[in-house]
Amino acid sequence: MRTRSLFFLAAALVVACDRPKSVSAEIQRALQVRAGSYPLLEVQRFGRDSAYIVLEDSALTSDALAGDTWMFGPQVSAAEAGSCPPEKVLGQRIARELWWRLDSAARPSQVVVF
Repeated sequence: MRTRSLFFLAAALVVACDRPKSVSAEIQRALQVRAGSYPLLEVQRFGRDSAYIVLEDSALTSDALAGDTWMFGPQVSAAEAGSCPPEKVLGQRIARELWWRLDSAARPSQVVVF
C-alpha cells in the first residue's frame, strides 16, 4: 500500500511540474484520418518527450480479450505487420503520424496509444 501511495505522489508531482499539452486541431484531424473508424478521444503531450493518444474501441470487451478474438484495427498481412504484433499495427501507424507531424525539436520519444 505504501508503494502505491508513493507512486501516486510522484505522478502528481510530475503532472504538477509539467502539465499535459494538447496538439493542434490540424494534427488531431490527421490522427483521426489515420485512426479511421476509431473515434479519437484525446491527444496529450506531457513531460519532455512523451505523448499519449486515446481512442474509443467498442469491440474491446472482456469476452473478446479472454477469447483472444479482439483486434485493434483491420487485419494485416505478415508483411505489413513486420515484427509488430497484428493488434498493434494500427496504433503504431497512428503514433508515427503524430511523430511526423510535430516539429523535429518537439517529437516525443515515447507515444502510448490507448
